[in-house]
Amino acid sequence: MDSDLQIAVYNLLEQEIAGIVYSNIDNPSSDIPIPITDVYFALINNNVIDLSHFDSTDASTAEQSVSAIFFRTAGCGKKPVERAAYRQHADGF
Repeated sequence: MDSDLQIAVYNLLEQEIAGIVYSNIDNPSSDIPIPITDVYFALINNNVIDLSHFDSTDASTAEQSVSAIFFRTAGCGKKPVERAAYRQHADGF
């Protein structure tokens, strides 16, 4: 397959999937309602959102709050070793 065509098809599929997910976020009338917390967790867990900045000294209060909530919800502490272990075994979430 031509690489440009493969990229175009991938982008179209990505947009279609994003549209499906978006239309089902917190939509009680949906056949498959997706809680917004699941969306945020997936974005963080799949490294779409990088949490390393959220604990830095220049992180905003909101970023620090998100980090605290994420690690509390994920059942792991805020120590770097625990984070590394969590990320290695996060596939089960």
